[in-house]
Amino acid sequence: MADTFDAMYSDRPYRKRMNFDKVVSIIKEVSGTQLTEDVVEAFLRLVEKGEFKAPDDDGGGSMESIDNIHKKYEDET
Repeated sequence: MADTFDAMYSDRPYRKRMNFDKVVSIIKEVSGTQLTEDVVEAFLRLVEKGEFKAPDDDGGGSMESIDNIHKKYEDET
């Protein structure tokens, strides 16, 4: 779970970090399938308390689709 969040919410050489709300939305979407539901629920409780969002986050970030990630997962199953 932590590596999933970090992969989406960190700047990478090939792209800027994703929008925080988009990352949270994606994590909710895959809860119970690709991510353990209990862990996601604990993560969301901390998000509600203001944890995890970077201090320099001004609301920007990529809103790119992760359909390519979903497709790869579907191809593997």
